[in-house]
Amino acid sequence: MLNVAELVNSRKLACETVGRYLLILEQTYIVRHVRPFSRNIRSELSKTPKVFFYDTGLMQMLWLKRLQKELLGSVFETSVFTEIVKRHGPDKVHYWRTPDKKEIDFVLSLPDAYLPVEAKLQFNRVLPVGLQAFAAAYRSYASPVPGYRLVGLDRQPAESGMIFPWQL
Repeated sequence: MLNVAELVNSRKLACETVGRYLLILEQTYIVRHVRPFSRNIRSELSKTPKVFFYDTGLMQMLWLKRLQKELLGSVFETSVFTEIVKRHGPDKVHYWRTPDKKEIDFVLSLPDAYLPVEAKLQFNRVLPVGLQAFAAAYRSYASPVPGYRLVGLDRQPAESGMIFPWQL
């Protein structure tokens, strides 16, 4: 989540300056603001955008100050974001979060449906709570069966909506 006020306070910069820096980073394809998805503002949280890097190597160097020897969940999520943007375009990608902390990493706005996409390093045998909550809230808007994608790397997919990154 992007908290501009925290950036302003911690770096002692003017709010306008931080806004200009973020705009430059977005216009030069270094980062992308992902806006929240909502069809019901009262029951869903946050107007705060999430920020994703387009380049996972740059993200690791700036965020972690080094390249990791093993894949971290946030790096995997960023790589899934990049692949989704390549295929569907940046304006079709959102995220979803409720006040009780149910979350979907990405919600794709497709022409005739909304497709929730969750990035997990390992395939689970049970769908994550966020996917279940989104399905219940948006059953009539969901894409055709299966109405979700769980993107993972480790273990075998247990259901047809569970895919590897190269199947995006």
